[in-house]
Amino acid sequence: MYMVSGLLWLSAMAAGMPAQTDLQPLIEQVLDEPIELTVENAPLADAFAQVSDKTGVSIRMPDEAYGLLPYGRATQVTATLENVTLREGLRQILARLGMVYVVTPTGLEVVPTPGLQRLGRRASWPELETLQWLNTTEFVDQEEPLAVLRKRVQFHVTEAEPWDLLVGEIRKVGAGSGEDVLEAACEALGWSWYVWDNGIVVVSLKEQMKRQLDTMISVRMTNRSLTEVLRNVGRQAGILIRLGDGVSDALPVQTRKNFSLLADNVSAVEALEEIAGLTGLTYRVDAEGVVFELPSGFMGEGRSTRSTDPFVGKICVPDPTGTFQIELVVRESDLSPEVNELRKQVLKDADEVIRKALTEHLAKQQPNP
Repeated sequence: MYMVSGLLWLSAMAAGMPAQTDLQPLIEQVLDEPIELTVENAPLADAFAQVSDKTGVSIRMPDEAYGLLPYGRATQVTATLENVTLREGLRQILARLGMVYVVTPTGLEVVPTPGLQRLGRRASWPELETLQWLNTTEFVDQEEPLAVLRKRVQFHVTEAEPWDLLVGEIRKVGAGSGEDVLEAACEALGWSWYVWDNGIVVVSLKEQMKRQLDTMISVRMTNRSLTEVLRNVGRQAGILIRLGDGVSDALPVQTRKNFSLLADNVSAVEALEEIAGLTGLTYRVDAEGVVFELPSGFMGEGRSTRSTDPFVGKICVPDPTGTFQIELVVRESDLSPEVNELRKQVLKDADEVIRKALTEHLAKQQPNP
C-alpha cells in the first residue's frame, strides 16, 4: 500500500506541476519503499520499464552507457527482488553491470562506475565480474580482500614498491567497498586504475587520461556554446575537458557561443583535434584531464601567427551494416602538394559560383526604378 502511495505521489506531481519541478525529494522517498519484482533474461531497458511501471520513477540510461556493456542494448539481466527496497534492488541489478544510478530532478539516470568508464570500450563479462567483486567487497579490517587484490593487480607506474604504497593508502581510507577504497587510495597517490579481463591495472593519472582519449564517441551539436560541446565530449570519454585561463575571453563570440561539431564514431582525441583546428587553440593532457589553451601569437577568429596545419576535410567510411559511419579528419599536410593545389582551385571555383549566385539574388531584391 505504501508503494502505491509513492507511485501516486510521483504521478500526480508529473501531471500537475510544471516540467521544471524538482521531484528529487519524492524520488528519494520511493527509493526507500519495498519492491517485489522478478525479471528473467530481459533486455536491460525492459527491466527498467518494469521497475518504472511498479514505482512511477523514470529510469534513463544514455546510449554511451549501453555501449560499454557486452551486448549493448541487447544485454540481458535476471533478478528476483524480494523484501528489499527499490534502492537496494537497483543496486543489486546494476552492480553486476558495473553501473550505478544518480537521482535527478526528474528521475534516475544510470551511469557507468569510474572503473567501467575508464575501460573506454565494450566490457567483457569477466571484467564486469571483476567490477562486481570490487563493488560488493568490503575492505575494512579484512586481510582476505587485500590478498585477492594483490593477485589481481598489475602496476604500470614508476614508483618503487607500489604494492606497499597502495596498501598504506587503503588502510588510511578505512571502511568502504573495494571500488571506493581503491579509487580513493589511487587518487591519493596520483594514480588511476581500470579492469582488464580478470585483473586490475594501476597506471598514472596522466597515462589514464591518454587512454581515455581513445574512447569512441559521437557528437552532433550545432550552434551550441563551446563549453557545452566540450562537456559533451568529456562526458562520453569520462574525462574533464576545460578552457584554460583567459581562453574564453580571447575567442570571438561566434566561436564561443555558436560552435558546431559533427563527429560520428570517432575517437575522443580526433574530436579534440577537430575542435583545435576549428578554434585555433592548442590542448594538452594533464592529471586533471584536458585543457585548451591559447597558442603563441593567437589572433582570435581561429587564427594564429604561427604556421598551422589546418583541417581541410573529412573522409566518411560507412559501416557495411549501415548502423554507423567512421569519420576521419584530413589535415592539409595529409595531402600531396598537387592535391592541395587542386583543392584550392576547387574552393576558388566554388567561391566564384557562390559570389555570382549571391550577386544575382541581391539584384532581384532591389526595387525596380
